[in-house]
Amino acid sequence: MTRPVLTPDEMRQWLLEHVRVSDECRIWAGSVDSWGQPVVTWDGKQYKARRLLGGMLGLLTNPDYKSWTSCGDRRCLAPEHQRYGTRQQMCL
Repeated sequence: MTRPVLTPDEMRQWLLEHVRVSDECRIWAGSVDSWGQPVVTWDGKQYKARRLLGGMLGLLTNPDYKSWTSCGDRRCLAPEHQRYGTRQQMCL
């Protein structure tokens, strides 16, 4: 039996809750890729968790943008720590 696919609202909530709260960060409690980036499978497709969450929250407005965190922890999913932009903006 297959599990039902979460709706976008359910997935957004799941991403925000599948973390360990540490100080001001929300540290991803799931799988990471070889770079230490949070990853998640949704509807049979693998996503970078920060990019998926950023899109769902309206923070990631350009699919070509890079993602990083202001706190420096790659596993952090706290919306207020998410940054999106060009590679040049990322290096500033």
